[in-house]
Amino acid sequence: MKFYRYRAEQPASLDIDGDFVVPLFCNPKIVLEEYDVVKETPKGYWIGWGDRKYKFVLKTSKKKYAYPTKEGAMVNYLKRT
Repeated sequence: MKFYRYRAEQPASLDIDGDFVVPLFCNPKIVLEEYDVVKETPKGYWIGWGDRKYKFVLKTSKKKYAYPTKEGAMVNYLKRT
């Protein structure tokens, strides 16, 4: 089973000296993150990504970190932003 979460990503820019600068035009890219369900409990799910990074998501919560459907994740992203 997979869980999904959308987030905005703005790439950094470098100037001639190699320092980070704020881009003139804000052009964020929407990224879909996928999480694997590590364990299911009676109250929720432990989701994981990478190596040993876990987060608990309640089944009955209205505001979840990640959602089991892409549509639910998009609705949550639109509410957050």
